[in-house]
Amino acid sequence: MEIRSLRQDERGAVQELLRGAFGPATGQPLDTPPPLGPDRTLVAVDDVPLGCALTFTRTVRLRRTEVRLGGVGGVAVRADRRRNGIGSALLQAAMDELRKSGSPIGLLFTDGFGFYERAGWRQLSQRLFKLRPHGAAVEDGAALRELAPADLGAVCELYDAYTATLSGVTLRDAPYWGALARRLEAGNQRLRIAEQDGRVVAYVWSEARADDQVAVLEYARERGAAPALVDLLLSELEGRSVLRAPIVPDPELGHALRERGCAPDPGEDPSPMWTVLDPEQLAAIAGLPQDVSQRALLDALVGGPSATYFESDRF
Repeated sequence: MEIRSLRQDERGAVQELLRGAFGPATGQPLDTPPPLGPDRTLVAVDDVPLGCALTFTRTVRLRRTEVRLGGVGGVAVRADRRRNGIGSALLQAAMDELRKSGSPIGLLFTDGFGFYERAGWRQLSQRLFKLRPHGAAVEDGAALRELAPADLGAVCELYDAYTATLSGVTLRDAPYWGALARRLEAGNQRLRIAEQDGRVVAYVWSEARADDQVAVLEYARERGAAPALVDLLLSELEGRSVLRAPIVPDPELGHALRERGCAPDPGEDPSPMWTVLDPEQLAAIAGLPQDVSQRALLDALVGGPSATYFESDRF
């Protein structure tokens, strides 16, 4: 068996592998170019593809330091060849690829924790809050509407300002934002803005989910616009049973929710798993000794409420 890069004539077989492992919609990443799509697709081949793994990169901020984040996705093995070490070999090859590319830290999303834990990955939940209908009304202080193409620049500026002190968030340039906008147009997601005096002051990016639930993928606001952000969140909840959103360190938002009579329930997304690829570089960023454990490094940099990785940046 050989592990190597995907060839063009093998794309159809790998699409089928992904669909068989993850469902009908999961062949799409192969058709998505960087910066959102995979940088490299690895295949395990014995005459024909037996398995695959995709690698991704993002630029994130950890402790005010720009870091190349390595992502792994789409680890899949043909059903009749599973439990033969192919998936483990593909995962190790993907991790080696990320190390070579200069990524000191890795991230993936899964509900199959045991397989990845055996390879040194650690599950660290993203903390969420949940809102349920309770009668709080949207106020008239801001105009709420769908994103228009002319609003994108203002949304980018809001994102940069709101996330400037956050750890774990993706640093986005113009091509990355352009790719996000194309994804938004093509899917079942939407981005709505709050406007005051002709100025975009807040936005919420959401996606409808099963059972009348809505997931907020990301949000941002300008200083003093927490009530407008609450209006957006409440408007997303209309006709839904529950809204779930990532927790961002934002005391003003918490105060504005309480002022409106909202009592968010705590929640979590257990799917993120992280791993250390370059302990020396991460120890320097965290300000910890070089011989510190990998668990301590991950706790310091991406554990707890101080780290936020928005679902809109997932691979």
